[in-house]
Amino acid sequence: MRNGGRKGLRVELGLAVSRLSMKPGQTRTQPELAAFCGVSHAAIQHIEYRALRKVRMALEKMDITEAKQR
Repeated sequence: MRNGGRKGLRVELGLAVSRLSMKPGQTRTQPELAAFCGVSHAAIQHIEYRALRKVRMALEKMDITEAKQR
């Protein structure tokens, strides 16, 4: 199992089900996602932080900056 074990799998499954059950344009707050997945708000914040860090690193590798986007 990946880091986080069963709890990590539950969160991943919960987020996937949540994403599939939403209508286009619908959003959910971090506390709503946390309640849906059965974890703390802090756990959802940590997942978001790691995801954003991965996106930033990928953009840096591609040499994309905000200035180039404008």
